[in-house]
Amino acid sequence: MIRFTNVPKFETLTEARKLFGMCKVMVDFSEKARREGLLALDEGIDDNSGIYADLHGMLWDYFKVLMRLVVDGTDASVIENIATYLVSTTNANNDVLLTMMVISEGVLSIQAGDNPRILTERLLSMLGWDGRKECREYLKSVGVAFDD
Repeated sequence: MIRFTNVPKFETLTEARKLFGMCKVMVDFSEKARREGLLALDEGIDDNSGIYADLHGMLWDYFKVLMRLVVDGTDASVIENIATYLVSTTNANNDVLLTMMVISEGVLSIQAGDNPRILTERLLSMLGWDGRKECREYLKSVGVAFDD
């Protein structure tokens, strides 16, 4: 997995909610990959309807680039390098950079075949205690199950 240093914190709640939405997308993709295999994810990459409707722009495009590499069978180290270059060369605020870091970790976790619960905990761990709690509540509200 990518080892990011100096992980930023959220500056605005709006940006935090975009990240929470991306976490839901990655949990959904992880569950589908576990059930149907990585190739089955190809059909969902361009679908941003329903719960994904708010996800668009650069972050959604970043997710699609990395997921296409996964579906195409690209080695994890290559995806990791591409993700690292894209994050480190993006001129954006901390909220966007944190979201890109979380997307990178999530995509690599999906490729590795991690259990969706492991993926969820990995993503939540990047948000700090306060962000973790808020994102967990959001994920529960959209149907992600947790063992409490």
